[in-house]
Amino acid sequence: MGQLHNLMLLLPCLIFSTLLHIEAMSVAPVKVSTTPIFPTIPRAQTNKDFQVLLRVEAPPAADLNGHVPIDVVAVLDVSGSMNDPVAASPESNLQATRLDVLKASMKFIIRKLDDGDRLSIVAFNDGPVKEYSSGLLDVSGDGRSIAGKKIDRLQARGGSGSALMPELQEAVKILDERQGNSRNRVGFILLLTDGDDTTGFRWSRDVIHGAVGKYPVHTFALGAAHDPEALLHIAQESRGTYSFVDDGNLDKIAGALAVCLGGLKTVAAVDTRVSLKTAELGGARIVRVDSGGYESSVACGGASGEVVVGVLYAGEVKSFVVHLHVPAASSTTTFSSVECGYCDAAATVCDHHHHHHCHHRHHQQQLLAIGYSYSHAPGGEAVSIEGHGVFVERPEVAVFSVDGGRQRQTLLPSPVVMQHMVRFELLELVAGFAETEMLSKKGTMQLRGGGARAGDVLQGKWEEFRRARQFWGGVELDGLEEEVMSAAAGMAAVKVSTTPIFSKIPRAQTTKDFQVLLRIEAPPLVDLKGRVPIDLVMVLDVDVESVSLEPVKKAMKFAIQQLSDKDSIAIFGPSMSREVIPKFMSIHGSRRVAEKKVDELEGRRIAGPARSSLDEALKMLEEQPASSSDGRAKFIVLVTDGEDITRFNSGMPEWFTAALAKYPVHAFGLGASHDAAALRLIAQRSHGTYSFLDDGNVDKVASALALCLGGLKSVAAVGARVVLKAASGSGVRIDRISSGDYASSVSQVDGGASGEIVIGALYAGEVKSFVVHLYVPAAPPALRTVEGVCCDQQQLLVASLDGQLYTSGGVDVEDAAAPVDLVVERPNAAVLVPSAIVVNQIFQFSVLKMFDTFIDKEILHRTPVTGWNDVDVDDLGRKLLARWEELVLEHQFWVGLDLGSLDGEITAVANSLSKQYIVGMAYIFSWMSSYKMQRPTAMGSPANVVGVFVTLEVHLTLQVAITLPESGGDEGECHECEYTCEKQLPPAPPLLEASGHDGSSYRLNAAYEGVVSLDDINQFMIKIYQGMVKANNLKQCQPRAVA
Repeated sequence: MGQLHNLMLLLPCLIFSTLLHIEAMSVAPVKVSTTPIFPTIPRAQTNKDFQVLLRVEAPPAADLNGHVPIDVVAVLDVSGSMNDPVAASPESNLQATRLDVLKASMKFIIRKLDDGDRLSIVAFNDGPVKEYSSGLLDVSGDGRSIAGKKIDRLQARGGSGSALMPELQEAVKILDERQGNSRNRVGFILLLTDGDDTTGFRWSRDVIHGAVGKYPVHTFALGAAHDPEALLHIAQESRGTYSFVDDGNLDKIAGALAVCLGGLKTVAAVDTRVSLKTAELGGARIVRVDSGGYESSVACGGASGEVVVGVLYAGEVKSFVVHLHVPAASSTTTFSSVECGYCDAAATVCDHHHHHHCHHRHHQQQLLAIGYSYSHAPGGEAVSIEGHGVFVERPEVAVFSVDGGRQRQTLLPSPVVMQHMVRFELLELVAGFAETEMLSKKGTMQLRGGGARAGDVLQGKWEEFRRARQFWGGVELDGLEEEVMSAAAGMAAVKVSTTPIFSKIPRAQTTKDFQVLLRIEAPPLVDLKGRVPIDLVMVLDVDVESVSLEPVKKAMKFAIQQLSDKDSIAIFGPSMSREVIPKFMSIHGSRRVAEKKVDELEGRRIAGPARSSLDEALKMLEEQPASSSDGRAKFIVLVTDGEDITRFNSGMPEWFTAALAKYPVHAFGLGASHDAAALRLIAQRSHGTYSFLDDGNVDKVASALALCLGGLKSVAAVGARVVLKAASGSGVRIDRISSGDYASSVSQVDGGASGEIVIGALYAGEVKSFVVHLYVPAAPPALRTVEGVCCDQQQLLVASLDGQLYTSGGVDVEDAAAPVDLVVERPNAAVLVPSAIVVNQIFQFSVLKMFDTFIDKEILHRTPVTGWNDVDVDDLGRKLLARWEELVLEHQFWVGLDLGSLDGEITAVANSLSKQYIVGMAYIFSWMSSYKMQRPTAMGSPANVVGVFVTLEVHLTLQVAITLPESGGDEGECHECEYTCEKQLPPAPPLLEASGHDGSSYRLNAAYEGVVSLDDINQFMIKIYQGMVKANNLKQCQPRAVA
């Protein structure tokens, strides 16, 4: 049912769009504003659906004065199923239950409530549990500890049945029976349950509204067994919210509660209502009001209406769309001649109370009168505001002069109104989809592939929705697409999409190189119910005379700590001490044993090739039974500081090459003496990555490893392979595929009618981009009819995922995403405008090709015998910059080309060559490895990365690595409770540093669209890091607690 939960979550997000702040109680006014879709309606025109945007805005937190006290009734499920265990954290072998999580969450709420707030507990299973319930308790003074003790007494018992409605009615009764000044508090209900109502109660919206309509009910579902339809209806009918936490994240329910509680503590207004009244004699009438989950009504034949908003939190903005029928102006229509304060012809709002800075008179008609009322607190004096009007111009004919002639004016709709119209229409689409495809098919959703098919249907409906509105002026659909696609992503683990260089090809034109951008996108980790377990082989080959072994051991123990109990590890040391952990050892129950084995490692004391250890690791993997790979991902991490010229230059044995192709090797070179060319070759042949640390950063092995480990421990899918097929009968053929270091091929048997790209493992949140080059002949007189393709459209290509795709902890999901059809228009003539995103991806592959040529001619042909020390490094850097400038010049007229961060990155590569040849060579190889595998690599330092490939999981892992204590002692260990833990929080150094073309750090702005400075990113990441450390400290203090 996880797919249904994800979709249900999308609905309240679209409905309520809550923006939470901190602090509360308002003396500043609530504001209401309106914006019509058009500022002008010709006098003779009748508009049957004239839209007006209505915005209700609460004052910001800074304008609040004091705190509105709140009464919270917590309705808690203590049925037998709450004794079920939740997933244990990797750091602890303790198995918490759902009740443990609920208790910790309630204690979190008790800590966060302010003095003067009150809390009531209503416990239930298949009926009320009186001994665990309580009236409203003041949390001031000793009340906080008393409430905590009541939570400690909770026990789960009885069957797994639940009786939701009687307990919700009891919660309403508690709030209704408050006396005197107590009724001046804002009342809320929190419902936490892991099931549904099993008493045979017949749900209906009317019954729910009658039972809980007085107070907002915020519902929280624990795990996948609950009934999302019932909890969503309860939330909607009470103007509350619905949240759920899946089985793999039950220990994080406090985070969801924190978001809700942040709003409850920032009440700025209550009993907020907006009244609508059409102007007399104008003839306009209200048709309907799009209000999402808020109650709205239309009365008196459309002459009046109302929107009930209720509680407003500080800083919130609520947006609604009022639909009017505006008839042609008649002799009885009343017009006003006013001097409008807005002179801009594009103005959409006229404030008729302020007439200044304008010398033009306009004949306007009032369509609506807006009034609204609210109170600063329950029982407080009501604030009523009347007189806000919605006006439009009603000219005889809208004309303007062009070169002495008269032309009709083109009216442009307001973009902000259009955007909200689309949002409400999208809400209807998603709600209809949920009703027809999911709520009515709950039983079939559990079947294999049911969720994937539902995701395909939702994606298809979105594409139809988008196409129908593609020419709407001022509408930005990309943000909405992310919301819809994120819901679909929970149903189909991996997404495939295609974008052609041109959306049209003239019918008579033959295109010999038609480029198509192919994108493969893995869902973020939060959308997965788990991640693929991994088998990690670590190969260490370090000379103790040149590199300290302590940072390497520290890095290896860091890797062990980051693995989960489902993972396993094997460790191979230098040739003299190879058998450290020669077979896979499960992390579960053996984490300490593995760390002790690392402590026993010894460095290499005599010269020897790193490949001898790598040989042993590959042989061990080859000896594993084939069944051991089912649902698991296998990787090798190679850390070495030595040279291996003779062995690799003399060629690789056939078995070695074949084994490398099966297991990605992520190679890390330490210091200037390592063989960068050999490690690059290993990484390329195995489809892994190559990173290096220069002499000044060899102590940062853990941080460099984190760039790789963040991906390895967030594997979303393995065995991913994209199959490409030219449309049958189209004459289209696949010419070639630009895929970097990912294996790709075009079938010669069928003349280029098919091809494939082998991706292998995909990390959570990753996006892989490839360019497929097609030969597209002139279209035949009659285009082939294909389902979903009509008129002058032609299908060129079909892309689909194939092979065994394991996701969510080893569950085999075949055909996880439906095939994607690439369709273009084939008109008789067309103006061709290239897609900017495709142009930039083509250019990126051109840059990589330029670097390949430069590496072959200027670097790889050199050996120590030819004399690296005699290389003119300044000349080599100048040559690279000259090649780059030539490439940019060749593409200067490409429409939509944006160099982004490439100019700074390539300049940094050239600078590295100019400083030292060996280091510069390693820098180029690691930069190329990053772009060709589209993953982050360390380029001399963990701070030097290509930011566009850094996922959130990699960021978080890196933050943990760079804050590891220098020694392995007990620093930072928590001996008291969470308040002491918070005081011991170590400082988080900046992860990212901005620089120009010179210097050792790297520009990462390209990865964060819309972010002005890296300081913003650093502050955001530090907050995440601090939250994680606090949570970890809490677990050390109270192993079953949640931060």
